[in-house]
Amino acid sequence: MFKSLKKIQEYTKLGHSMNSVSQMLTMLLEKHKGGSAPMDLKEEIYIISYVARKGILDRMDEYEWNLEGPIHVPVINSKNITLFHAYSNTISLIKSLSIELGFPSEVESILNKETCYYEFESLFPVETIKQLDKLILIN
Repeated sequence: MFKSLKKIQEYTKLGHSMNSVSQMLTMLLEKHKGGSAPMDLKEEIYIISYVARKGILDRMDEYEWNLEGPIHVPVINSKNITLFHAYSNTISLIKSLSIELGFPSEVESILNKETCYYEFESLFPVETIKQLDKLILIN
């Protein structure tokens, strides 16, 4: 019983994380469309990728939810959408934006929790990591 309660709590946190990532992506897209140079957006796309890895992909990997299940992500839609739709509007958008900005391999490495993920994480002070974890409801 407690396992299923934990899974429900994590699913709610997943929706919250997708909402946070979507908000961050919206702000980044506005800067990009406003003419900001890709190098000026590099750190932001890395942070968004890192947050998406921890808040979205780690949870999806652990719980293996049905992609056709409903989830509430208000930034994407005020009504429930499928997990697949929410994934497409977060992770797929991060990947396509990273290609536009010219950092696809680094972003892919962060999203896949490979070398760039750990290198990027090591640059942050512990307090910054804690703030990011709060943003995506880790712990």
